[in-house]
Amino acid sequence: MLNNNDLPLPGIERSGWPWDSSIECPSYSDFAADEWPQITIVTPSFNQGKYLEETIRSVLLQGYPNLEYYIIDGGSTDNSVEIIRKYAPWITYWVSEVDEGQSDAIIKGFSRASGDIINWLNSDDIYLPGALHAIAKAYHEHPNTIIAAAVENAMDGMSTGEVVQQSGINLPNLVKYWEKRYRWHQPGLFFPRVAYERTGGLDRTLLYNMDHDLICRLLQEKVPVTYLKQKVVRFRFHGESKTCSLAEPMLAELGLVSRRYWDAVSTKDEQEGFPCRELIGTALSHVQDGRIDHAWQEFSRALKMNTPLALYFTMVVVYRYFYIKMFWGNK
Repeated sequence: MLNNNDLPLPGIERSGWPWDSSIECPSYSDFAADEWPQITIVTPSFNQGKYLEETIRSVLLQGYPNLEYYIIDGGSTDNSVEIIRKYAPWITYWVSEVDEGQSDAIIKGFSRASGDIINWLNSDDIYLPGALHAIAKAYHEHPNTIIAAAVENAMDGMSTGEVVQQSGINLPNLVKYWEKRYRWHQPGLFFPRVAYERTGGLDRTLLYNMDHDLICRLLQEKVPVTYLKQKVVRFRFHGESKTCSLAEPMLAELGLVSRRYWDAVSTKDEQEGFPCRELIGTALSHVQDGRIDHAWQEFSRALKMNTPLALYFTMVVVYRYFYIKMFWGNK
């Protein structure tokens, strides 16, 4: 089984996983070698050299006996290619060439996949020790299901203490996202390759919510979900990440994705109220993140629909807006 002593020394001296050679993943004695499902991981990357080595080591040091690992780099101009070459003997396949973005890179990787279960790991996130062992064991016990494991959020690599336990992952909940009846986090979602191929794969035209769209289509295919409480991924928030810097366009695209599936989860009569609820849900997300001006724009649009629900929540945001302005605006 691959361990720290088999890999090159890290480019920078650091402690802890996945740098410290004293930390090892679990052994794979639970099943015979040929009983472990094949796992395919794809890492899309572009100019993420400052994080990439940590990501790669966190995958390889799982020591998983039946792993395919692809790195699809978008033609980076930093030190990414140098890092990838350093670990190339342990990577199934890698390429560095100009592509059409994250979705295109993931699609390229998955087109080569032969794993039973697949996922992508972005080049600024890491798997925690024993992650693939836990995923594979859950999939062995619940084959042909989506494995939804817990994800730990981190700010610039340091844990925030927040752990996302996935729940409520079904088509109606994901389509009516504004009701917030589910919790999910893409890095912890592993899905059967056969089901992925049956859906037609990722939509490369989507820039931010290709994962949400894919899961909706997997759920349309009646792929069951198995929940796993174990933390398997550390998800990194930082100033350059899409989650932090592009909240506004992400929410706008999420609305477009949702509309694709309205007919699958509701009647025409029910759908009449969706636009207003969607606007209010988006506005409340802005309020929660402190973007009051953006929230007001969405509430204004909802208010023009002249519904009691819009009126109520508009009053809420107006109160919140003036409270912040009066008590915190000058501090």
